[in-house]
Amino acid sequence: ADDARVARLAVELDMAEDEAGALADGRELLVDRLARRFAARPSPLEAAAALPLYPDERVLWDPHQVPPGDARTDACLALPKLNLQFLSLRDYLLRNFALYRLEA
Repeated sequence: ADDARVARLAVELDMAEDEAGALADGRELLVDRLARRFAARPSPLEAAAALPLYPDERVLWDPHQVPPGDARTDACLALPKLNLQFLSLRDYLLRNFALYRLEA
């Protein structure tokens, strides 16, 4: 009974073609997919608040976060792309914080 309800929910949310196809991979996988879809994601503001203002040793020695030493200084730093909407004050401050951390 519970399997049928979960499968019907997956079909209604367009996560599966039909109820039989939804349960073909197993109930645990289907419940995991549903949980991932509706899980609360951390806001960018909370993620920025958890970061230090100045880079620490973890950031300095991580080659994925710091551009290499031979990088051209006239090149642009990678920032997240903007959505197709106007830039709000919150978006502006988050982008400014990311740019400040990349330049520091």
